[in-house]
Amino acid sequence: MVDIKVLSARYGLIDAGDRIPYYDQEMTRMRAAQLQQSISRELAKLLETCNYRSVYCDGSSTYLQAFPRRFLDSGGPVEVAKGRIGERLGSLKRWLVSLQAG
Repeated sequence: MVDIKVLSARYGLIDAGDRIPYYDQEMTRMRAAQLQQSISRELAKLLETCNYRSVYCDGSSTYLQAFPRRFLDSGGPVEVAKGRIGERLGSLKRWLVSLQAG
């Protein structure tokens, strides 16, 4: 099973199926810094309670700034996408296939 979370500049970390109203807010470095503490708490709770085998994280450099460094640099079950969009999509595909194989 795969859980998908989305980082919203307005609402923070939400479930992919959550319905939210239209908004026009850009993710900036300042907004990413504002969100980092709440995202840190949510990620810690998720990682403790859900026992994920693997976590895949993808986003622009500005969005990734909202994630605590200890989460992105932890190694372990966390894989952070790198490169251009095509390389990141290829990385996502390999990650998804690895879940089926494992």
